[in-house]
Amino acid sequence: MNIFLTTKERRAVNARNHLSQAELVYLVTDIPEGTTDEEILKQVSSTSPKEIGYASRVETRITDRPGQKSCEVAVTYASENESDTVPRVVKRPGDEIWLIVGKTGREKIYQGVSTQKYPIEATVAPNPENWIRWNGGFGSDFRAEGTWIYAPKMQEKCIRTFDPDQITRNYRRIIMESIGTVNNAAFHGWEKGEVLLLEAQQSKEYRNEKGNWLADITFLFGISPNRYRDVAQHLISVGGWQVPWGLTGLNDCWALDTPAFYVSTVYNSSDFSRLKVGHNDSGAALRCRIRELKEE
Repeated sequence: MNIFLTTKERRAVNARNHLSQAELVYLVTDIPEGTTDEEILKQVSSTSPKEIGYASRVETRITDRPGQKSCEVAVTYASENESDTVPRVVKRPGDEIWLIVGKTGREKIYQGVSTQKYPIEATVAPNPENWIRWNGGFGSDFRAEGTWIYAPKMQEKCIRTFDPDQITRNYRRIIMESIGTVNNAAFHGWEKGEVLLLEAQQSKEYRNEKGNWLADITFLFGISPNRYRDVAQHLISVGGWQVPWGLTGLNDCWALDTPAFYVSTVYNSSDFSRLKVGHNDSGAALRCRIRELKEE
């Protein structure tokens, strides 16, 4: 079996004049009888380059059969994600882009913003104040069933660019130890205890316009602001990811007759500065470079 590269080819470049897509055509001759298409494609794949410029080999297919013992095979190349080619090639190690992620999540509440009684003139029915599905009892008999609602949730996503050599085994361990913990000091404009690291994901390695290899790590942080509550004339500090509760048998401790109230810590804290993010928010500069590049 002989394999020859023909002059039939197509190439495409991106905004920086770097090769981002290509198609090479090979002529295969003297194919032994009984050779399967899969075997032909395997031989062509072993002959053709894995990458051309910024494009990687993505497909090998038979396009023509001029004879029983010959065929043409097209090998297609493309960037990992052509829509991301321009932003990626201008990146540098240390670049960060911060994005806001707004969403909703189910949350059980026991008090509403307000409650209206009907009929309004009824004076026999007790006043539930703002409790939801109250059983009408007081003191030790007090119960409120509450209800599930869709509550707004806040997240922030940080896309940080690294030199792959910076993603060492020790750094991966730091990420592992930080996931599921809250910040033990101020972090990216948020107070201590308001930020929970939810996940971290590394991209495949890619090259910028200078040919340097880079990799992105996307960090997802959950945000829950610290708050203060006035309970029995005591101002109580509740961390964003702490759980307040009381002895009324509820998941809420703000009843006026609660005999005791508590604030439980359920997440460990850690030093987020070890993640090396949040100190160089260069998203604005990077977006400016991208806009200038698109205008060229």
